[in-house]
Amino acid sequence: MKTKLLSLFFILILMGCEKRNDYIPDPNQKIFFQLEYANYAWGFQHHGWMIDNTGAVRSFNLPKTWTYIDSQGFISSIDMDKNIEQLDTAFTNIDNESLTKYVAKIYAASEGKITDPQSQMFDASGSVFSAFIYNSKLGKYKQVMLKQTGDVFIDNKSLEANEIYNWMTNIRQNN
Repeated sequence: MKTKLLSLFFILILMGCEKRNDYIPDPNQKIFFQLEYANYAWGFQHHGWMIDNTGAVRSFNLPKTWTYIDSQGFISSIDMDKNIEQLDTAFTNIDNESLTKYVAKIYAASEGKITDPQSQMFDASGSVFSAFIYNSKLGKYKQVMLKQTGDVFIDNKSLEANEIYNWMTNIRQNN
């Protein structure tokens, strides 16, 4: 009986020590994070920023030919490159340690439970906080929904998504 209890105890300890997979990005991944704001209620507004693989945070405002994420949550690398071409110069840079820390959380965030959309406001527009995982075999970026706020609220329930969202919110507020 003691042997069985001891074996069960060790199994539980080993299960608790399992490390979650950190995201190791594809070397060709150019964009890791994006904040996108759109408002159609009081005149069209569309702006936001992206964080690239060097830590540069570059903004966009009323881009002429923006390609949105498709209904499956993907954007091709060609379309992402076209979006990148419409970014302004960097308004801030993320240090390599912080960038590495938050990029490592993307994979775990991608496994988070996404809540059903909930109507919260009217004419308040919407902000979408996203991370991306690039698949060079498909030539596509997969959006990882972190949080959507505004008229419609959507939340990713993973701890990592919330940590990335809070970090991105601080970038937004400090610039």
